[in-house]
Amino acid sequence: MSRFDTVLESNLSNTNLMRVRVKHDPRNEAEKRGDYVGYVLEEDGEGNIVAIVPSLGADRMSFGSDQYEVDGGGCGMQDDPLIDLKKHIVDYLMVRGYHDKVSENMEIIIKSTNVIELERVIGSCGCDSSEILSVYRDYFGG
Repeated sequence: MSRFDTVLESNLSNTNLMRVRVKHDPRNEAEKRGDYVGYVLEEDGEGNIVAIVPSLGADRMSFGSDQYEVDGGGCGMQDDPLIDLKKHIVDYLMVRGYHDKVSENMEIIIKSTNVIELERVIGSCGCDSSEILSVYRDYFGG
């Protein structure tokens, strides 16, 4: 695991994101089983998730309900696991002068249940994908 992946894992483990154990390496065509810890970014309500698995890189990956199991260790759940990220995004955008856009999108921010919706809000402020990545780096970097 690279140093970046180690730092990412360390910071993700301190969040309230639901932690899961992935039952196989999705990049491995031979279906070799391994023990991979991931953090859920989005759920579809039908058991499918989008997660980050730091030991497999920083890319978001999709998993079906038969490809992971919830890991009870280490993470306390809040009513809204994205609450801290939502606060960070609002602060981030306000500091950069997007007061009107934040006000217009506050209901969307509050009601969002996944990071895709939050990324759309950031994008509606004129931020591109590199700025969205900066939001994540700033958030997970402490």
